[in-house]
Amino acid sequence: MPLFRRTTLSAVVVAALSASVMTAPAQAATAWPGGPTVTVADGSNVFGENLSGLSFESQDVLWAVQNGPSTLYRLVRDGTRWKPDSVGARTLKYRNGSGEPDAEAVVRTPDGLVVATERDGGGDSSLKVLRYDPRSTAKSVNASAEWDLTGDLPAVDSNDGLEAISWVPDSFLTAKGFRDDRTKAAYKPSTYANHGTGLYFAGLESNGTVYAYALNQSGGTYTRVASFAGGFPAIMDLEFDPAAGQLWSTCDNSCQGRSAALSIVNGKFTVSATYDRPAQLGNYNLEGFAIAPTCSAGRKQTVWADDDNTGGHALRAGGLPCIAQAVTSLADDGWQKIGDGMTAGVSGIAVLGDSDDVLVVRDNKKTGENRAIRLDDDKVQEIVWPGELPVDLEAVDPVPGKAGVYVALASAGKGFVFQLKGVRLTVLSTFQVPAGKPGDNYESFALKVVRDRLFAVWADRGQDARSSTIYSARFDAAKATFGPVQSVEFRVPYPATDVRHISDLEITADNRVLVTSASDPGDNGPFDSAVYQAGKLGKDGSIGLALKELARYPGHKIEALTCLSRSCDEVLYGTDDEAAGGAVRVGTLPSH
Repeated sequence: MPLFRRTTLSAVVVAALSASVMTAPAQAATAWPGGPTVTVADGSNVFGENLSGLSFESQDVLWAVQNGPSTLYRLVRDGTRWKPDSVGARTLKYRNGSGEPDAEAVVRTPDGLVVATERDGGGDSSLKVLRYDPRSTAKSVNASAEWDLTGDLPAVDSNDGLEAISWVPDSFLTAKGFRDDRTKAAYKPSTYANHGTGLYFAGLESNGTVYAYALNQSGGTYTRVASFAGGFPAIMDLEFDPAAGQLWSTCDNSCQGRSAALSIVNGKFTVSATYDRPAQLGNYNLEGFAIAPTCSAGRKQTVWADDDNTGGHALRAGGLPCIAQAVTSLADDGWQKIGDGMTAGVSGIAVLGDSDDVLVVRDNKKTGENRAIRLDDDKVQEIVWPGELPVDLEAVDPVPGKAGVYVALASAGKGFVFQLKGVRLTVLSTFQVPAGKPGDNYESFALKVVRDRLFAVWADRGQDARSSTIYSARFDAAKATFGPVQSVEFRVPYPATDVRHISDLEITADNRVLVTSASDPGDNGPFDSAVYQAGKLGKDGSIGLALKELARYPGHKIEALTCLSRSCDEVLYGTDDEAAGGAVRVGTLPSH
């Protein structure tokens, strides 16, 4: 059944879970799925020994920790390699400004940079999780929060404690039916006050077990939610891959550098596959592992950290093939997740004319970050954008009467007319919208034929006291040119704060102008959105305003909408929830 039917409200489609049993015996290792090639990924003797944990923030930023001396690095790309940023080595301290945390693992999350430690310098076992501010440029940084897990975990030797940490969003855990060992029921995020938007998964070297925690973000208190076997006698790092829906665990040279991929089965993370290290990767003392968040040329980069700095190099890079990401349903609010993280949002959406599939554009800005996807009832397919990459795409709409031809608009006003066949995109022409007001930031673009004349309607988003401006003009799609421009200012009463008055715009068959408005206080929200009928597109292309609120959607930042029926009583929304990723849902609108 198509995911988004045009005439009936679609049921929520949940990707099927792979079939296996929770207590399956250890699996034989198979070849690394990304091929044998591995390259050196740092300069000679940049880090020395003890580099022990890695975590991507974005395609071009990689965090690393060193356990002796206690050090944090923000790494940036340097050609095909990674190097410390201009700040260089940052010394880590406990919350009170003292000590030398033995930093063994790091993960970048919506809460900040979270580091797993196993002792203070060369002292006794002290199994603490520390949070740091990723925005700090200080050479010495104190933890902003601290959780001492020592009393909740088995007693271990001082050098045999926390070696791994990862973070998994609540949206994924609830969609997959993750089980709470404490309550003996499905995990319910609201049970754990002030824990943020996900759980932390910590790996203990001594027994190879992974422990899931809800950490109160004020620091200090925590609750263990679950525990499970990580796939090896000892764990060196953990990495969650949202695209594959898998939690990876890795082992060092004591396990020949193998990795395990774990999936949720019957409510529990269970090993679904075990892999040998790539053929060109030596049996090094690998203590860090990270997977890049987005694809480039069909592959994601993987990076390993060698604690021994073998041959004067601590970093080595390989890859994994990109896979079609399953569409998962978010429990509780009807949204269907199509990706996690800052680069997975939905900024524009259109139903494809040759099917019930959906075209999504994304507001990514950097090389290697995806610009468009094709979404059907069970997967997300990446679309490779050829040639010049758009910067900050915010809207997309089909060209009436031109099968397979679309127009996308970037926030600075540059437009792209393109043809899409399957997942092959061909840019036909580009244009710049006519000059508007200083500071305009465009988040919407729609096309509509009125009395045999094609009009384009686009809008600056506005911000708080600054009203949005809606522009309209005749548009020649073949030449990508505009006629004389008309404009009208527009603002909404809700949301009331951090508001973008127009985050997308759609024109119905009977020429009503629908808009979404969104509150965006920052990457971690909380977000809020509303849907309005703004007015009507006249026969001369002018916009007559007549504001009417139609719906509200708290908790999400809607940046895209498109009609699913001629009457537009059903619409498809898309969100760009920043750190929480992107989601879609079908909504209904009241009759007019």
